[in-house]
Amino acid sequence: TIGLAVAEARRVKEALTSASEAMFQLASPSVEQRVTRDELARIAQPLLERTGKACRRVLKDAELTREALDGVILVGGSTRSPVVRDYVAQLFDKQPLSDLDPEQVVALGAAVQADVLTGGRKDVTLLDVVPLSLGIEMMGGVVEKLIHRNTTIPTGATQTFTTYADNQTGFDIHVLQGERETADTCRSLARFVLRGVPPMVAGMGRVEITFLIDADGLLKVMAKELTTGQEASIEVKPSYGLSDEEVEQMLIDSFEHAEDDLARRNFAIERIEAERILAATRGAFVSDPALLDDEVRAAGEVAMTALEAAMASGDYLAVRAKIEALDVATKPFAQRRMNRAVAAQLHGVSLDDAARKVGA
Repeated sequence: TIGLAVAEARRVKEALTSASEAMFQLASPSVEQRVTRDELARIAQPLLERTGKACRRVLKDAELTREALDGVILVGGSTRSPVVRDYVAQLFDKQPLSDLDPEQVVALGAAVQADVLTGGRKDVTLLDVVPLSLGIEMMGGVVEKLIHRNTTIPTGATQTFTTYADNQTGFDIHVLQGERETADTCRSLARFVLRGVPPMVAGMGRVEITFLIDADGLLKVMAKELTTGQEASIEVKPSYGLSDEEVEQMLIDSFEHAEDDLARRNFAIERIEAERILAATRGAFVSDPALLDDEVRAAGEVAMTALEAAMASGDYLAVRAKIEALDVATKPFAQRRMNRAVAAQLHGVSLDDAARKVGA
């Protein structure tokens, strides 16, 4: 029965392409219902709006206005419907092209591209783009995108990252694909490890990450430690095993969860910074107790406890505020440490040399 109803609904929809109304009829159960084109437009409106949203997003990504378009081509039998054509005309402020069969457009385009590839036509260029952004996982599980969605290929990008922990001797590089802000919501493409990073204080070791995509869509990820020149790399096909429907769903998910994802990203970043500051502050309290007075120590301990509580709340704005409060509470201690370091550097140095150091 459901199959018959679907078939009849399709017949009515197609009939409304040329008629203003049509009868929906089923023998069992007995159903006879008049359907007008206006009713079809109302039923189809949510789907049309979804399509319109995608079209507006494409224009925005391409940094184009609808006035910049030469024409609009419709693809697929459903676009024969006046309901669809009227919506498209309103959306783009121009009538869609009507001299192409919407059911043959894809085949015609493929034929043109085949002609280009075989050396025939020279006046047509087809630009492939990256369908989803590509990046790596950072500390805290956030994603740093190096190549963004809709970038034309071939393309490449390079970014430098620093070590997170003291005496870190390796980089675990997790390559990700997707539009969302955290690693657990993106597609994992590959993992590899760069070894041989010389032990240094956190933040001093630097690794250069390069993404290269060739004309065939093959992604090569290279990692290079900038002190030793140690390198590692991997190649992967980002589009392998990924259907158009899955790409579309990943994009839809990214828009639907954009606000929550951004909050998660911001919290992860602030939490990592808070952990770093807490470790550094506690280490300084232990190593330089002579520079601490009771008042600053007490204020610092209270501020650190408050920061830990904020980290447990999941509110990145609260974490950021408590980081600033800890900075204020420990500022006298930090100033004493700075003064001592400057005094040590200038010990035994003449006034002229000291002036030159300060000037430098």
